Amino acid sequence: MGVNAPACLEQLGQALNTLSGAACCRWGCSNGDHLVEYLLGRAASNGHAAYRLFAHGFYDESLALTRSIGELANLLLLFGQDSSALVDWRGATRRERLGKFSPAKVRERLEGMNFRIGIDRDRYAALCEIGVHATPETKPNLHSPDRRPRLGAYFQVPGAMVAMNELALAVGLAMAGGCRLVTDPAVSEKLNDGSVHLIRCIGGITILNLPAALEAFRVDLDAQGPAFPAL
Repeated sequence: MGVNAPACLEQLGQALNTLSGAACCRWGCSNGDHLVEYLLGRAASNGHAAYRLFAHGFYDESLALTRSIGELANLLLLFGQDSSALVDWRGATRRERLGKFSPAKVRERLEGMNFRIGIDRDRYAALCEIGVHATPETKPNLHSPDRRPRLGAYFQVPGAMVAMNELALAVGLAMAGGCRLVTDPAVSEKLNDGSVHLIRCIGGITILNLPAALEAFRVDLDAQGPAFPAL
């Protein structure tokens, strides 16, 4: 599995543990309304679930939850950059939230600040089409060079890499956003350090280059010849 993948897997587990601790006031309680902690808890809960799904071969389903974490990460990053946005979001009605804080609106606001990290439009669209939305091209869990769809519970190396790397990015970004919102400096440092270590371990196979990665796998396998000699 190379060097990056085992390191990313280990850092992902540690990051989810840190997110869970921050959400549950493990290192002390701010005694506020816990809004930020609840948002971090949503990211942690979805992260643990997405981890279990891709570990059992359900890659599309894992990516669907990763998309939700990515939406939340962008929201936290926006709040960290613009404190007035958190005030507005906290007091908004449901209609106002849908109008001003939809995933697209949040991305546009981050882009307007020239903020270069986050789940951008291309990555979000890919997560939607592979993990969530049905299209005429939909084929479940198509993550192997043989181009055969599968119902899940079947290990596929490219699928595992993509699901892990995308989950690591979304979790790392959620931690990066959360570290500027928590009140305890020690917790902020834990979230920031966890984010940096995790994002540095992310490998090169992502949802944006999955088709090219599958083709590269296929070419490599064809060059190796059949797995068993002909009789």
